[in-house]
Amino acid sequence: MCSIGWLKLDNSWILFKNRDRKASEPKENILIQDDDLVGFGDKKFPGLWVGINKYGIGIATAYGPIIDVPIGLKPENFEANEKILRKCKTVEEAKKIYLALAKNLGRSFNVIISDSRHAIALEIIPNDVSEEKFDMVVAKTNCFTELKRYNVNKEKTKKSEMRLRKLMELLQGVNSGKDMIPILKFHSKTNCYENICRHASAETVASVIFDIKDNKTYIYYLLNEFPHNKNFEEKTVSF
Repeated sequence: MCSIGWLKLDNSWILFKNRDRKASEPKENILIQDDDLVGFGDKKFPGLWVGINKYGIGIATAYGPIIDVPIGLKPENFEANEKILRKCKTVEEAKKIYLALAKNLGRSFNVIISDSRHAIALEIIPNDVSEEKFDMVVAKTNCFTELKRYNVNKEKTKKSEMRLRKLMELLQGVNSGKDMIPILKFHSKTNCYENICRHASAETVASVIFDIKDNKTYIYYLLNEFPHNKNFEEKTVSF
């Protein structure tokens, strides 16, 4: 359960994610940084749930609608995210490796692979995949917009679609990374299913914004807290 997206602005580009987990799960999100990448992971799982590397390639992922994990397959794709960011110099190279790994991920995912020019959005299940290319903006929640036949839970799909529509509406006014902060804090006054910061059976337990400009990455993030009433930390990275 998450909201992810990518935007290209006049003089920068943005990659973001709100990470949602079940309320009963431990909040163990961590910052990971070295000479090759900066990203965010979870103490429970090896790898990253969002990150950017020294070549300017970014990845953000969110669960898709199919949650069954076949026997022997891994339920998370964090390891794949980190492996790709440590190796790939282009979006196309990252996509190729991701598609090779897809059959072993074990469940469905929305994946955004991006750089300063464009983003590729993949909808992945072990035996099927869709691919779209975006030049300005893309966002995803937990439903599929291309492989719609896998949106088997109609109630969850409806809620995810509401959140996605509201997210796309809010993104229209973004001109900088800091403009993303109130969006990732957003609570609707009329419809809780439009909430980007969530406080239900799934809770938003981390929020990350990468704003890449002039060979510097400006990061705004909050870990292990609800975004709506907290101040984001700020960090600047140059590879």
